[in-house]
Amino acid sequence: MIPKMLSYLCEMTKQGDEFFKDIRPYRDHEIQEVFERLLKHPAVERLVSKFFPTIPLNAFAEKLRKIDTVYDFQENILHQIVNHVLDSTSSGFTYSGVENVDRYKNHLFISNHRDITLDPTLITTALVNNGFNTPEVAIGNNLIQEPWISDVLRLTKSFIVKRNLPAKELILFSKKLSQYIYYVLTETNQSVWIAQREGRAKDGNDITQPGLFSMLGMSSKNGLIQHFQVLNIIPVSISYEFDPCDMEKVRSLYAQRFLGGYKKRPKEDEDSMKHGIVGFKGHINIHFGHCLNEYLMEFPTDEHKNETITRIRHLIDDQIIMGYKLWPTNYIAHDLYMHNTPQFECYDKEQREYFIDNIEEKLTHLEGDMDELRRIFYEMYARPVINKHKIQTEGSLHLEPNK
Repeated sequence: MIPKMLSYLCEMTKQGDEFFKDIRPYRDHEIQEVFERLLKHPAVERLVSKFFPTIPLNAFAEKLRKIDTVYDFQENILHQIVNHVLDSTSSGFTYSGVENVDRYKNHLFISNHRDITLDPTLITTALVNNGFNTPEVAIGNNLIQEPWISDVLRLTKSFIVKRNLPAKELILFSKKLSQYIYYVLTETNQSVWIAQREGRAKDGNDITQPGLFSMLGMSSKNGLIQHFQVLNIIPVSISYEFDPCDMEKVRSLYAQRFLGGYKKRPKEDEDSMKHGIVGFKGHINIHFGHCLNEYLMEFPTDEHKNETITRIRHLIDDQIIMGYKLWPTNYIAHDLYMHNTPQFECYDKEQREYFIDNIEEKLTHLEGDMDELRRIFYEMYARPVINKHKIQTEGSLHLEPNK
């Protein structure tokens, strides 16, 4: 088994970019062919009319034909779209902890996951605004229902994570994905973003899945701790004041808890992408935590790999939660969820009334026990307050009290 694994990894390294062609983003020499393909699709024409209303389609096409690199596409096209979205759907976009990002290293950014497309887009925007290059972005193939969506995502430096594969195929793909991330960080001079979990944290509970680090460790050559140090991991916290997809998340959580499970509707992921982009988000903050290398140096070198993975997952969870910016919506929901006396030092009466009215209006569009649905809404927004308080009082989200 080990010789076969080494042969597999060597073959990937040898073939480089060509080996990963089925999952990697488009490269500079490929983008013009992709532009021509996209310009023929009616969905792209609708996007152009929405985000570039003063530019006729033929003029936009000429604009694309003058773009030579993926970075130029991101700077001249995507950046304008992002600014339009932020101006029209948010109350302000801020970021902090940028000083923790080393300009002379490539990083693996691991963040909490609340919105399908905006999470990596906003992290990328914060980095670009501070003079950093754009990272490559991990995107699940469940989001790619049509070829044109794949083209758009791969133009924005997204690489494809294949999901729902049979067990044997999943193992092989996980090895390939692990090696690709390692290849990008060490051979192509690029950083990488990936979410801490598959699927969004619908209940507001930001917990890293064990499988993420099991996958990342598959390309290890010189020991797990040393391998993770090479990745230069930085946890990132994304904080939205309002979740534009909260109603859909509550519907899903209610079905899972009380109706025996939830089955996605056709094109539900695509709808969630749209709602996340056009829905109101209030204030947004991105916080870059500390690189994990200094902590990894203190890890025991003789423990089982599963214990090492558990230790690093917990470290990431604590950093992400402590970096989360708590908004009035979080404090209001916490008081409502815990039946506390209103903490008006954290918000005012008008903010409380607006939040309650907003939830009550959304409840009119849902079916089920209104008390339980309301409680799920409150819990979703309250969970960051609960988790942050636990770390502040107990030292870690994963420690039992007094230990």
